[in-house]
Amino acid sequence: MFYKLRLISINIFVFILFLISLEIGLRTIRTVRDCIHENCNLSHYKINQQTVWFGISKPNSQLGFETKSNLDKIINYKGWENVKLSTDAYGLRNSGHLDGKFNQRLKILTVGDSFTFGDQVSDHETWQYCLNNVQINYLFLNGGVPGYGTAQSLLRGKILIKKIEPEYLLISTLVGHDFARDQLSYRTGFPMSPVSKKDGKLFHTKNINPDVIGSKFYKGKYKANILIKIIASSELIRKYFPQLARKEIEYLQSNLFEKNINSPSKEEIIQWTINNSRNLEIPVIWLLQYSATLNNAFLDERKNIINQLKFNKIPYIDSFNILHGDDINHSLKNKIWINKNHHSPLGNKLICDLIKENIHLIKEVKN
Repeated sequence: MFYKLRLISINIFVFILFLISLEIGLRTIRTVRDCIHENCNLSHYKINQQTVWFGISKPNSQLGFETKSNLDKIINYKGWENVKLSTDAYGLRNSGHLDGKFNQRLKILTVGDSFTFGDQVSDHETWQYCLNNVQINYLFLNGGVPGYGTAQSLLRGKILIKKIEPEYLLISTLVGHDFARDQLSYRTGFPMSPVSKKDGKLFHTKNINPDVIGSKFYKGKYKANILIKIIASSELIRKYFPQLARKEIEYLQSNLFEKNINSPSKEEIIQWTINNSRNLEIPVIWLLQYSATLNNAFLDERKNIINQLKFNKIPYIDSFNILHGDDINHSLKNKIWINKNHHSPLGNKLICDLIKENIHLIKEVKN
């Protein structure tokens, strides 16, 4: 009997060592891969149950959350090396307007997600900052918020229009991503402002509770047992068993993901949002942006958005060709995004140049 127990104990010990070796091996592979892509660091070896959050957002009863006002900070983290981030009294990111030198220009409020806000780059590397320095007629204001959906961005635009009184609104959407976010009540722990449907009518759901377990703004502390903490810390388990204790890990990491049970289809949200943008008190123009990787569903959504914009006679600027066109060489394409996430300073410069080339659309939409 003692021999059997000893044998079982040895086998369990060997098995645990094997799992630990696999865990270390996977983290080493990912570290080497990052080094090959010139992003060498030891972050994969850290044991950290919390997702990264820079504390730049605050809850909002209408929008779910929004960017904090009067920020002035330097962020240093993997992919965010020495990033300068500042905002004004309205939570608009500094696009060169804080010193007041562009006050005489016509204001264009830009709204959207992190590709509008300028994740992973400093204030002066955003496309709005660039535009304010390459032309003299317009002041581009950066009202982007990381993680926003497109309908949510339009709602923020409506709120800000009453406060800052811009002459134009530019709505940016990340094709294949942002409209899906408008179907969510919580995304990565952030309370959203999802679009709901009742009796055939679409509307924004307001007052999503920010103070729930799993929210970034939860005031309490979720107490997880040791097993949940081990699972949450293991890259091996998260890679091959992503559904294992998923909800408990979301609670632990303040990373709640929850779909709105009354959500309409994404196609309905696209049509509703575009129709609403047409009925604003100021002229509107759309900007279509894209992630580093695309699939057929993204391309189908692009076609749908463009068809809806054309049907409603709303001008738009499509960045597809400058980011994914056949003429883009491979070496340049790899420099447009930071680790295949957000636009690099070069990517934002390309967007800046594209908008400048199509600035006549802004002039025409006023007429």
